Amino acid sequence: MYDARSREFGSIAYLQWLTKTGRLPTVEPLSRQFLSPLVRDTRVGPEPVPASNMSVLFFNILLLASAFAWLRIAGRVLAQRPILPRSECERGRLDLVVPVMALILWIAIPKIIQAVLQAVLVGSNEAEPSLVDETGIERVKVACFATALFISVMPLLLLITPSSSLNPSQSSFAPFGITLTDWRSQVVDGASGFIACLLPVCATLWATDSLRSKEALHPFLKLLSESPETSTVLWISVSAVLLAPLAEELLFRVVLQGWLEQHLSRPAAIGLVAVAFSAFHPFPDGLPLFPLALVLGYVYSQRHSYLAVVTLHALFNGLNLLIAI
Repeated sequence: MYDARSREFGSIAYLQWLTKTGRLPTVEPLSRQFLSPLVRDTRVGPEPVPASNMSVLFFNILLLASAFAWLRIAGRVLAQRPILPRSECERGRLDLVVPVMALILWIAIPKIIQAVLQAVLVGSNEAEPSLVDETGIERVKVACFATALFISVMPLLLLITPSSSLNPSQSSFAPFGITLTDWRSQVVDGASGFIACLLPVCATLWATDSLRSKEALHPFLKLLSESPETSTVLWISVSAVLLAPLAEELLFRVVLQGWLEQHLSRPAAIGLVAVAFSAFHPFPDGLPLFPLALVLGYVYSQRHSYLAVVTLHALFNGLNLLIAI
């Protein structure tokens, strides 16, 4: 059956894939341990195909860039300077009804779509399993449709909130960080956060590797293995790289973190939302996502940019998908 986990490909999909199919000895570089048995060649059998040298080189470069980013972060912290300058733009206030309704929609929309499809496809017939019961490409399409519907409804919820402080000279969504003003800087902020998150995510994944099993492999990864057609890759790409970042950042950063920052300190709000974001993903996948969520929360809190966190999230998921295929 379709569930909320199918909204995205899985933010650590390629790393999860590696740990399910084996690993090289621990004396190998960290990046090679992650990238080693990257995909299974279903044409010749179940043995894993080692990652190409280009994949290892590419990932080594990203890890090196992440290490340099953390050296700069450490320097700023020691100098008592902010890692990112805080944006002084106007920030909208959210009434409690907004996060409550957002969570209800997040849970209800997939169930409503599932019920409608069951009624349309099955009706009064004794049909064998329906579209939404399958784990193939149809599941991905349903996930895409549910996520797109959530993204379409959320702006309306932000517009009707009674306690939003809106400046008539601005876009109605600008106080929530949803604006294309100076979009290049927002994209750069997101790309910088993407580089910074890689090292702690990989370190956490390595530390929690013993908790993983082949049985817990993400359904979308199984689908890629069983049906690696172009259409499958395209649908999963839409789900993971486009729709999932748009929807999850609306819910977790714009709504939940935005509301919590009105009532708690910024570090507390970032931490609580990071815990919720990690818990949303099935155990143990959520553990390595905790540092990613902290970076996402910090970038949104400091820059107040929806585009920045969507860029960060999309780059992260896109890298996972690129290496997995």
